[in-house]
Amino acid sequence: MLCGTSPLQASGPDGGALVPPGTGGLNEGPRSADVPGRFTENLGQWGPDVDFMAQCGYGPVAFGRGGVTYDVVSGGVASRVRVAFSGPSAAAPAGVGDLGFPTNFFLGSDPASWVAGARSYRELLYEDVWPDIDVRYRITEGGLKYEVLVGADADASAVRFDVEGHSALEARDGRLDIRLPGGQTISDTGLAAWHEGGEPAAAAFRVRGDGTGSRSTGGPAAGSSSTR
Repeated sequence: MLCGTSPLQASGPDGGALVPPGTGGLNEGPRSADVPGRFTENLGQWGPDVDFMAQCGYGPVAFGRGGVTYDVVSGGVASRVRVAFSGPSAAAPAGVGDLGFPTNFFLGSDPASWVAGARSYRELLYEDVWPDIDVRYRITEGGLKYEVLVGADADASAVRFDVEGHSALEARDGRLDIRLPGGQTISDTGLAAWHEGGEPAAAAFRVRGDGTGSRSTGGPAAGSSSTR
């Protein structure tokens, strides 16, 4: 098996790191209890396209079938970008590592709209996003991180992500910058890949197309055996 990993970070228009916003969030409902490091399941407290929600330093992140949606808030300006798994896959995330403390969402005066017992997890796993290739998300001290797990007989060149809602994509030196219309940037940094035995593997980002417009695709460089 081949494993590739990369952490995700965000910065504002001035290049400074973003801190958690005070209020607001994705969809109509609340954010994931504003506690970093966990993925909370959706039992109806958020929109129907959300399976899990996490709170990161730059805002809420929604995980649903086929991809991930980021709300980035900085200086009162909000931008939304979606990173979808390219191809026909509609893989749904599954929680891994139940943290054992459910969250209740008692919002409004109508008990019919209340949600009780929403579980939170340490990790999320999308299985078979591409044939014999999984994608795992977890939150570390450095922020949100994803890992692409490539089976021994899988074709790593199938790994591609479609990005929507950005203004530009820039790939260089093992780093991918997603520029947002509000001036913020989500950065994929520290790209690394290795084989199951620990042997390093070649890895690089490559942007397909000119990286601008409403939709762009990122994937592994030709000859690479790794992630994007």
